[in-house]
Amino acid sequence: VMEIRALNHTFVLWRKADGTPVCQDAFCLHLGANLGVGGKVVDDCIQCPFHLWKFGSDGSVKEIPYIEDPHK
Repeated sequence: VMEIRALNHTFVLWRKADGTPVCQDAFCLHLGANLGVGGKVVDDCIQCPFHLWKFGSDGSVKEIPYIEDPHK
């Protein structure tokens, strides 16, 4: 996991298990934590270091630990 700044914006770079690189907005949709600082890759998702939300490579919420299905 790496934070980069380009084009007046902050991004997080990470790799999926198969090595595919992912670049997305660095800030968690929940409370704005920087995923490039303390975030980690878990189950092909980037996980927020604070509340452990997981985001897929498309930026969508894949898991909220305390909610069974985040898409309901």
